Amino acid sequence: MQRTYQFYGALWLAKLARRVLLLAGREASNLPGKIALKLCPDFLSLIGRPEIVACVTGTNGKTTTCNLVVDALRHSGVSVTCNVYGSNINTGIAAALLADSSLLGNAKNKLAVLEVDERSSLLIYPRIRPDYVLCTGLFRDSIRRNANTDFISYIISKALPEQTHLILNGDDLICSGIGPQCAGRTYYGVNSPYGVPEAGRGFLEKLYCPRCGAPMEYGLARYGHVGRVYCSNCGFKSPTCDYVITEVDPETSRMTLEQGGKRHTLRLVNDNIVNVYNVCGACTLLDKLGLAFEQITAYLEEAKIVDSRFSSEQYGDAVIVRQLAKGMNPIACSSAINYVCHTGERKKNVILSLDDIHENSGDVENTCWIYETDFSPLLDDSVSRVILAGPRNQDFLVRALLEGVDRDRIFCTEDFLNAADFIETEGVDYCILYDLYIADKVDALTDRIKAKLAPVNTPAPLSPRETVGEPDGAADPDVPENTTQADLAEDTEADHDH
Repeated sequence: MQRTYQFYGALWLAKLARRVLLLAGREASNLPGKIALKLCPDFLSLIGRPEIVACVTGTNGKTTTCNLVVDALRHSGVSVTCNVYGSNINTGIAAALLADSSLLGNAKNKLAVLEVDERSSLLIYPRIRPDYVLCTGLFRDSIRRNANTDFISYIISKALPEQTHLILNGDDLICSGIGPQCAGRTYYGVNSPYGVPEAGRGFLEKLYCPRCGAPMEYGLARYGHVGRVYCSNCGFKSPTCDYVITEVDPETSRMTLEQGGKRHTLRLVNDNIVNVYNVCGACTLLDKLGLAFEQITAYLEEAKIVDSRFSSEQYGDAVIVRQLAKGMNPIACSSAINYVCHTGERKKNVILSLDDIHENSGDVENTCWIYETDFSPLLDDSVSRVILAGPRNQDFLVRALLEGVDRDRIFCTEDFLNAADFIETEGVDYCILYDLYIADKVDALTDRIKAKLAPVNTPAPLSPRETVGEPDGAADPDVPENTTQADLAEDTEADHDH
């Protein structure tokens, strides 16, 4: 396709808009691309394409996986075009590509790694023709937007060019079946027995064989429909994985990845099974892109993600865990609830606020996903209180009661920040599960919790009698210090403007 004056006009105006936004302190991650596509609908087909283009998609985990890949490449000195801090729809892809292009629209970098929203596949893949597409997994998501997994897998498959090499979660039967027309396929998975307890797996999507329709059996169950399955009627089974996590040891924070007869010992960045898959997928793509495992291993020793996704903070004798969960997504929420309820040995107060503002903005609200979310981990003896916060707290109350959670342990509030009013203040830890769209309020809630704990955690001042004779230069009584360790978590879409 030949470039036209229309393309150059769109390119230069979009670059000008980007410069103005950056000068104004904005991220310019979406609007320049929106301008470019408005003025030139074929912009993605005409903009300079890096020599290698890799895309990361999937219902959950695409942001975390894409960030891992990009950070590892940059850690090794590789220049890469990406949209990890911006939009993952067609306008965001356009903005990322034009940001790293010359005034004539030619690519400055040889490599691009792009996060792609699964619903946007038809608008992106046929135009940028990716060399690699990594799919982390396909699960139920927003009913109004994503309908069901068959719909999404169909869209992705239809959009994929034949020359694209697929990197697929081989333990996800839906994900591993996309793009049958594509020439190359690489599968990754987890064979270690480490994983999610049966009670915390959440909604099962695939129960019947796609070949003969007979009931399938799980030889190894993970979360949701993820695991190793087989059909005793016709012999259909999960594909053999090329990259496999064979050992996971949370005690030593190590895991073992096997590929082609070679074993690689990697740092366990986060012990949530979801993130074990994310790291395995990222390592697979990095190896395909030519990064040596020595470089991957060195990067993972330092890898961390911002606190907005997961953090565990010691405050006095209490631990405050903050875990992002993707609202309207039963598997993401089930995994998050299960993870925090089995974190630590002390009693804990669990605060749930999983409302999605986009769901509330329409004229029809669908709450079926709440009933597909597994609340059984809340029955664990370590959960002394469940605090339900947000506009839909009464819907979550009904779900918790149906699960069998004791009503005396449940507290409800419409205001997220008021959740701090219902916490216990002695002998417990705190787990906050929140949706992406209230992430800006989590710091404020954490501060409120600390304010309630301060009288408990602050030592009483010494009396004058106790200070008599104290040597000069003696240390003051210890005051608890806050130490934060950021880690990985479930993925969310980043398709909003900045």
